[in-house]
Amino acid sequence: MSNVTTVTLADSGLPKLFEGQVSQSPNAIALEFAGNTLTYEELNSQANALAHYLQTVGVKRNQLIAICLERSMDMIVAILAVLKAGVAYVPIDPAYPRDRIEFMLTHGSVPVILTQQTCLELLPLSDSIELVLLDEGGDRFQQRYSHDNLDLPITPDDLAYIIYTSGSTGAPKGVAMPHGPLVNLIHWQIENSTVTTGKTLQFTPISFDVSFQEIFATLAVGGTLVLIADDARRDPHCLLDVLEQQRIERLFLPFIALQHLAEAAARDAERELHLKEVITAGEQLRTTPVLKKWFTRMSGCALHNHYGPSESHVVTAHRLDDNPENWPMLPSIGQALPHVQIHLLDDNRQPVAFGNVGEIYISGDCLAQGYLHRPDLTVERFIVGAERSDWPELATTRLYKTGDLARCLPGGAYEYLGRSDQQVKIRGYRIEPGEIETVLEQYPTVLEAVVVARDDPAHHKRLVAYVIMAKVLIGVGDSNNEVHQDAQIAQGLRSFLRDRLPEYMVPSVIIQLETFPLTPSGKVNRKGLPSPDWNAIHGGDDWVEPTTATEQSLADIWSQLLQIHSVSKTSQFFDLGGHSLIAVQLMRYVHETFDLRLSMHALLQAPRLDQMAHLIDQHL
Repeated sequence: MSNVTTVTLADSGLPKLFEGQVSQSPNAIALEFAGNTLTYEELNSQANALAHYLQTVGVKRNQLIAICLERSMDMIVAILAVLKAGVAYVPIDPAYPRDRIEFMLTHGSVPVILTQQTCLELLPLSDSIELVLLDEGGDRFQQRYSHDNLDLPITPDDLAYIIYTSGSTGAPKGVAMPHGPLVNLIHWQIENSTVTTGKTLQFTPISFDVSFQEIFATLAVGGTLVLIADDARRDPHCLLDVLEQQRIERLFLPFIALQHLAEAAARDAERELHLKEVITAGEQLRTTPVLKKWFTRMSGCALHNHYGPSESHVVTAHRLDDNPENWPMLPSIGQALPHVQIHLLDDNRQPVAFGNVGEIYISGDCLAQGYLHRPDLTVERFIVGAERSDWPELATTRLYKTGDLARCLPGGAYEYLGRSDQQVKIRGYRIEPGEIETVLEQYPTVLEAVVVARDDPAHHKRLVAYVIMAKVLIGVGDSNNEVHQDAQIAQGLRSFLRDRLPEYMVPSVIIQLETFPLTPSGKVNRKGLPSPDWNAIHGGDDWVEPTTATEQSLADIWSQLLQIHSVSKTSQFFDLGGHSLIAVQLMRYVHETFDLRLSMHALLQAPRLDQMAHLIDQHL
C-alpha cells in the first residue's frame, strides 16, 4: 500500500524562515529563559555576529560545527549562527561519556566547537579543533562583527545537521539531514498547528531531532520559545510549574515523559494549564487511563501522535482531539505528510495487499542524505526501490528501509506494529543492542554478550544483558560466594558501560549464562533467552529487611516510584529499573519526606538503599 502526494521541494534554507519572521515582528519576544528574554531582532543580531565570526575562521559549506552547551539562550544562538554561516551543526550532549563525544568529533572531522567553561573537561584538546567559549566574553562577537544577515545561498541539498544515533556495529552513526526536507517539515507543522504566536516549551535535548521542530516551528511564525533548566525538565512536578507559570501552549515530549507528567497532574489537579497542543513521538503512544483523564480536564488541548525515524524526521501524523474517553489504547500513527510517500513492502520488497502487515519504506522530499562517512551502511538502508511490473515507479525510487512494521487501515492511516529487527526504543531513545554488545565484549572477561529489551512486571521496557564470562577460579565450592561474585561482576560491568555509553544504554539487568540458546541455523535464539527473575532482582534470597526508620521510609518511596512490592536494604536504585527521569522524582520525594535536598550526584555516589539512608541521616 502506498500513499503518494507531493509538494514542491523548498527552494530556500532554514535561516530564511527565521529571518522572514524577524522582519515582520522584530520586537516580539523570541526566547525566554530564567527570567531573561531576547526579541527576534536581538536574537537575529547575536546569531549574525557569531555567524560572521565563523566565516572569518574559514568554515566551508557543508562543514560540521559542534555545539556542546548546557541549556541556555546561547544554545539557540549557536544553532542559528551555524546555519546562517552555511554549515551544519553537530549537537553534542554534555551528558555523554567522553569517549562517545571524542568519537563524534573525530568521525565528523569537526574544526570548531561552540561550547562553554563547564563543558571543557568533556572535550578533547586538539590543535586541529578550535574551542569557542560563548560564556567567556561572548559580547566580543557583538562588538567586533556585523549584525547584518549573511544572505548566503543555501540550497535544499546543503547539510543542516548531523545527529548521531545508536549503531548496530558498535559505533554511533551520523544521520546527515539537509535543509530541504526540514523546511518542508516546518511548513507542514505551521499549516497544521493551532499555536502560532503563543509559547512553545523547548523540552527535548538538541541531540534529538524533535528539538528542531520545537525551535523552528516556533521561530518561523513569531512565537516565543521558552527554555527550561534540565533539573526542572526531568521533574514532572517542576515541569507542571513551568507549564502553568509560563502559560505554555505547545509541548513536544516522548510518551514516557508524557505519562509521568499526566501522573503528576493527577496528584495536583488544581493547576490551570494553557496547553493547546501536545505532540508525542519517539516511541509507541499508549493512551493510558491517567492520560485520558488529564486530557479530559484540559478541554481544547489536542494530542498529536507523530512517527518518523531520524533518517526522515516526521513522516506520518495523527491528531486526537475528540473525547479522550473514546481514544483507542494504541492510536494509529496517522497518514503520510504531503511531501512523503509510505510504502509497505514484504521481505522481497514487493508491496503487500491492503490490510496486510509490511515493513515501512519511506520515500519523498523527506529523506536524509545518508550516514556520514558510512557509504556501506547508506547503501544498505537507503535503497533504490523494488521491482514490480505494475508499479514501475518503485523500481527507480529512493527508499529508506525503516525496519518498522505497520498495516494500512481503512481511511489511509497506518497502524504501527513494532520492529522487524532487534532495534528497540527505551524512554524515547532509539537503541541498537549491537552497540551495547560490542562495548560489553571489550570487558576483559566477557567472551560473548547479547542485549534485549524486556517488559518488567510494571510493563516498563528494560534492557537486559546476557553475558558469557571467561572462567575465573574465585570462590570455588561456595555457592553463596558465587551469588555475591555474580552481583559484583554485574556491578563492575555496569560501571564499565557507564564510562563508555549514555545512561539510557546501560542495561539495568545483567545475567550470566554458560551458553546462549541457538536456533537450528546456529544463530543466537534471542527469544529463547531466559526471562529475568524479577523477584531475585528486587531482593530474592539476598533480601535484607530495612531496619532504620530512614531505610523504611526510603524503601516505601522506592517501592512507589519503581512499582515493586518490596525493596531490600542492599538493593541498588538503578538495578531495580531506576533511571534519570525517576531519579528526579526520587529527589523530590526525599525533599518532601526528609526536608532535605539531595543532588543527582548523591544518588550516583550512594545508589544502594542503605547507603542513601545513611547519607540522609548524616544531613538530618
